Amino acid sequence: MRNIKNHTRASVIRAKFTKAVGGNCKLFTALQKKYAECLDKDESVETFEANVVVDQLPIEGIYTTDFVVKYKDGTAMAWETVLRRHITKPQTMKLLSLSRAYWLRRGVKWGIVTEAE
Repeated sequence: MRNIKNHTRASVIRAKFTKAVGGNCKLFTALQKKYAECLDKDESVETFEANVVVDQLPIEGIYTTDFVVKYKDGTAMAWETVLRRHITKPQTMKLLSLSRAYWLRRGVKWGIVTEAE
C-alpha cells in the first residue's frame, strides 16, 4: 500500500497489459511492473487493476493497494508488492496491516509479493 501523493510524474512507469482493466497501468516501482507482467501471463487471472484507491482509512493521505486481481474461478485477491528489506519497517508494517484489514472486511483475500517470489 502506498500514498500516491509521494510519487511524481517522473516516477510513474506506464505500461500496457492484456489483462489490465482498461489495458493501461500506472505503476510506481519496478517490482510492481514485474508482478503486473506475471499477472498478465498467469492463465488463472481474468483481469487485474493496479493502484486501487483504499478509502476510509484512519490515516491522512490517499493510499492505494498495488493490485486487485479477479481470477477466472470467480475469486478476487488484493496483493501488495513490498521489497523484503522494507517489510519489517514500522510504517510498512502499519500500512500492510491497514490494507489487510480493509480487504478482509470486504471479503477479499489478501497477500504480499516480494522480489524473492
